[in-house]
Amino acid sequence: MARFNNLTRKEEEIRDALLGRFLDHILPSWVHPIHISLTRQVIFFSALFYYINQAWLEVTVILLAIVGGLDALDGSLARVRKQKTWTGSFLDHLGDWALGIFLGILVLLHDLLSPVLVLLIILPQLVIAITGFPRRKKLLLEFNPSFFSRLQFALVIFSFCFLLASVAWDKSSFALVGYIFLYGEIFTAWFLALTQVKLLKTRNRIL
Repeated sequence: MARFNNLTRKEEEIRDALLGRFLDHILPSWVHPIHISLTRQVIFFSALFYYINQAWLEVTVILLAIVGGLDALDGSLARVRKQKTWTGSFLDHLGDWALGIFLGILVLLHDLLSPVLVLLIILPQLVIAITGFPRRKKLLLEFNPSFFSRLQFALVIFSFCFLLASVAWDKSSFALVGYIFLYGEIFTAWFLALTQVKLLKTRNRIL
């Protein structure tokens, strides 16, 4: 677990030094990280509106991809400007869940995942949720995902966006890229799940 924490810290330091400082330089001082989080919510609900009312998959995919891209901005800006708040972290976390769930629903509606792939995606999440239950109360109060959790989220967002883009623009190459990202996400998810099981066994032996 110490290695995970060190890797997460290093990733944040590199991202903040590059992306965070760049954002701090180009954005006015009155722009708060929570403004980016709220912008994500507005764009997300716009995508939801377009799909429900117009069924424009092309517009929906573009808007959801923007929402996913903005996810990398608010956290880095908050740390660089020392404006990290519980509310901002909560909105960012909530936005991630909403984006992932909506993309997953769209992918299923367009029949882009086989039952086997669905099981391979869901099962490790169940393992992580169950084995992490003793710490669940703390996790409800703190939103600090590890490097591998962020990697998993990025992979699933890339995967679902490319799979949906393959339908929207009828490009089989997009589907190929999407499935490559998806297999990467599945591997990362199972790695996290097995690591969580190992950690739980170690704690039980100590107790």
